[in-house]
Amino acid sequence: MRGALYVLMNMPHLIKIFVFSILLTYCYRSYAIEIVGDVSGSVKQEVISAFKGGLPITHLGHVIKVYPEKTGATVYKIEGNEGIFTIYHSRHEYGYKYFNAKYSCPDGECFLVFYNDFQVLY
Repeated sequence: MRGALYVLMNMPHLIKIFVFSILLTYCYRSYAIEIVGDVSGSVKQEVISAFKGGLPITHLGHVIKVYPEKTGATVYKIEGNEGIFTIYHSRHEYGYKYFNAKYSCPDGECFLVFYNDFQVLY
């Protein structure tokens, strides 16, 4: 770590700006997923791949259902077991925005429901 700081401090100014912009871009697109509950590996992989590039507006190309009259949540259909998810997504430089999500399969149809988005400062 000290070696990296030493190199960074001794770089010319334009190179520092370039390196910093790359790091900022990488951090801006970062995400983390915390999965609470007993879910299958395929569900875990599906959720991780869906959020890999950032929080999507749609899942697999289209929004399945929206329930604004009930929860204000956007609902996506995915396959697998039931589980509760907390998805953290780095929206901007102030911190992570996280979304609670409940994955359930009522009447044989499975949905990932997002609700209660909050800002987490770090």
